[in-house]
Amino acid sequence: IKGDMMQISPENPVVESVLYNYLVKDLMEEEHFNDFDSSTYLLNRVEGFLRIGFTTQGHKDIMENGGEEMLKTKYANYYNSECPKTKSSLTLSVNLSKIPFFKNIPKDDEEAAKKIKKENRAIKKELDPIAKKIAKEFSLFKRDFIGAPIERAFVELKEKGTVSQSLACQIKFREKEQYWVVPTASNLSIIFSVHFDDDTDKGLARILLLEFAEAKRSLKTLKHPPEVTYYDNQVPKELGKYNVQLGNYSNGFLSFSVFQDHVKGDYTKLLSFLVGFRHYLQYHLHAVKSYLHSRMRKKVAQFSKMVQDSYREKEKSAKTYKELIGGTTIATLEEESKEHVGHEFRHHQYRKYFLTQSFLASTQSITCQFSLC
Repeated sequence: IKGDMMQISPENPVVESVLYNYLVKDLMEEEHFNDFDSSTYLLNRVEGFLRIGFTTQGHKDIMENGGEEMLKTKYANYYNSECPKTKSSLTLSVNLSKIPFFKNIPKDDEEAAKKIKKENRAIKKELDPIAKKIAKEFSLFKRDFIGAPIERAFVELKEKGTVSQSLACQIKFREKEQYWVVPTASNLSIIFSVHFDDDTDKGLARILLLEFAEAKRSLKTLKHPPEVTYYDNQVPKELGKYNVQLGNYSNGFLSFSVFQDHVKGDYTKLLSFLVGFRHYLQYHLHAVKSYLHSRMRKKVAQFSKMVQDSYREKEKSAKTYKELIGGTTIATLEEESKEHVGHEFRHHQYRKYFLTQSFLASTQSITCQFSLC
């Protein structure tokens, strides 16, 4: 991971470390390891060669659209037909006869051992930079190979200002995803399809992809960055001739428009980002999920602590009641019952009083009527 943007480095540290140890420590074991985009490496030794096998999605498409040219220029020293092929899609090799190796130190002869140790120190100084150079080159091989169609278009855009339509291509670089190199009249469009199977990943990825398009508006410090367009509900017009179906991709398409100014100088960084865009998206997707999980765990820990720290207030007298459902107690029910009985008794007394008063009033009324008569 490099810088404040948490961008994944284009180098593969595992390839670099293992290959360096193969050359410096003269190892013989066979190694298998994986990389992003379902890419795999095979490393072994046979007949004086160190073989590096590489397998990835869309190998044939890449070879037909700039991959062969890239191998003959950047990896000409390792791309030869003398070495036996591996089961991988592509086999490169290092000729070990052209590399100095350490001599075995005899155990019986001390003078010869001292002489060979001195020679080995000199060989180490010569071998170390060679091993580092080879390991560094192969650690970037995946970026160079998968990005070969893009780099081929960059070279023409840099030299001529436009890109020929003959360089347009479609590359399947993941199992369910592709990228397209689409030349236009004034620029070069690199379009990526994005697909996720998990519903949570789909939702989070959509938010991240929308931010790519909105970044230019919010960040005024960016100076003439490539145009980024997110197509969520439609297929880009540039892909009309490829018969692309929107339903095949859960999160649509993201398009990067590259102009000649972007490739005037060293375009290596731009190439690394475009090839590593999918890794960048995947990394930040997992970072968001990890952050949300950590927030939830923190809240749960706070609630657990509140429950552990809570306690019931101490009773002033000994407990003489039994708790019922809803916090109601027998003592409470008894008090309510007494109040209800008292209320009925008072109601009966009031009713008797009112009846007496009304009877007296009616008697007085009748007496008055007789006296008048």
